Amino acid sequence: MTQQLKDHSLKQLNSQYLAKLTPEELLHLSTKLLHDLKEAREQINQNSNNSSKPPSSGFPWETSPKTVALPETEGVGAARGKPTPEPEAVAGTKPAQPAKRKAGKQPGAPGYGRVWHPPINADEHHYPSRCEACGRSLDAAVSRIYTAYDSVDIQFGTDGNPGLTVITTRHHLHDSVCTCGHVSRHIPHRQAPDPLYPEVDVGEWRLIGGNLAALIVHLRLRSRLSLRGTQELLREVLGIPLSVGVLQQCFEEAAASASPLEDALVEGLLAEATADGGVLYIDETSWKERGEALWLWTFVTTLSVCFYVGQRTIEMLDNVISPHFGAG
Repeated sequence: MTQQLKDHSLKQLNSQYLAKLTPEELLHLSTKLLHDLKEAREQINQNSNNSSKPPSSGFPWETSPKTVALPETEGVGAARGKPTPEPEAVAGTKPAQPAKRKAGKQPGAPGYGRVWHPPINADEHHYPSRCEACGRSLDAAVSRIYTAYDSVDIQFGTDGNPGLTVITTRHHLHDSVCTCGHVSRHIPHRQAPDPLYPEVDVGEWRLIGGNLAALIVHLRLRSRLSLRGTQELLREVLGIPLSVGVLQQCFEEAAASASPLEDALVEGLLAEATADGGVLYIDETSWKERGEALWLWTFVTTLSVCFYVGQRTIEMLDNVISPHFGAG
């Protein structure tokens, strides 16, 4: 798929810049603009009928207005169009309560951010490889740093040097000026939202590194630690103070990142099982999840293992093996 133009690059385009491009460079840029235009049109045409948007997100004229019935009261002022006078305040009654304060941060209140700033152990520099407009190769020697972010990760030990080492890496993001005059930036990758996790944003710009994220998932799923227990272990043993919100976000991002791998794992496992001489071993055992009695299914071949948690039903089995094995 053609790489999209970032906002930083799009703001630099004008008629004077387009006039300087060669036909090949202009075709390269037009392909990117066409891709962005189609995607923008698709997003504009989304509504509550063809996407997950709620009905309240539509325009007022797209929904039929609700009819509100006016109450019929007797006495003076009951005729339609005449306001009913409000009753006068009676001595001894409670005055009207002031409006309640909205939830969340109040206007003018001081902000709060991350106060833990670990020492930097390593530096990584990220450069744009090609001009986003004309497609020319860029020289990293003439680039400059426009921003940076830090990530915390762990390094697993070896047989000769066991243990865990905490490493903080500062990622420097560069931009470069092309000979055509366009400034291209290296912008961290962001993964397209997964249909199963539409609210989870997965990208390179993140605090927790890959190995540390794997450890958090292992403690949560394999060791069955709570978020508070995981937070305490990371703080007391490794000296990594992370909030519960960051741990939950990491857990959700890991699930969204691993979601596309499920189909590939099942296809590889079943392809190995249906090959000449291949065998697929299936077993299940009880598995409690938040007080609910579920079952842990295991599908095992010589090289692969696949786990599923669900009900003990024939549908659970058919969803995995029915495309490759006949009923029997």
